[in-house]
Amino acid sequence: MDWNAIAAFASSVTALAAIATALIVFRQVKQEAKLTRYAVGIETLLRFEARWDDLAKVRAHAAAEIQAGKCGRYIVEVIDFFDTIGTLTKKGVLDKELVWHTFYWPMANYWAVCQDFVRETQSEEGTATWADYAEVMSEMKATEADRSKRSLAEIGPSKSQVAEFMADEKARLTTGR
Repeated sequence: MDWNAIAAFASSVTALAAIATALIVFRQVKQEAKLTRYAVGIETLLRFEARWDDLAKVRAHAAAEIQAGKCGRYIVEVIDFFDTIGTLTKKGVLDKELVWHTFYWPMANYWAVCQDFVRETQSEEGTATWADYAEVMSEMKATEADRSKRSLAEIGPSKSQVAEFMADEKARLTTGR
């Protein structure tokens, strides 16, 4: 019996087992990091949802500004909120599908009435201003079209839907919710 050959074989098996163990641990750590990132994203999204609810009065004033034909500090606050969501979505902190599911309708309605103001502000202050809201809105519309099996031209909101949405937002001045 050649003890050197047996020792070499045992060393090879041990090395392969160590490599396999390292690969398994690496895969588990990678998956755990992915799950943690997803959980943090969900927690962040839930905090944004709560913050959106907390902005009820701001949103009501923003809707009143829009109905008055002006864009003031309240609408800027709403746009800033959506721009932050856009930034976090773009950076991968928030999941695009979950953002679409949670915020598509309010984002789309405010975008419908504010996009000209956003573009004007960008021409005055630079294209980085509210760029993430604009970018994520484009992605949200594509997701909406895909999910609803309609073309981009067919997805809402329509003018009447925007008017109804803004009326509901403005009603928050009296209801607070």
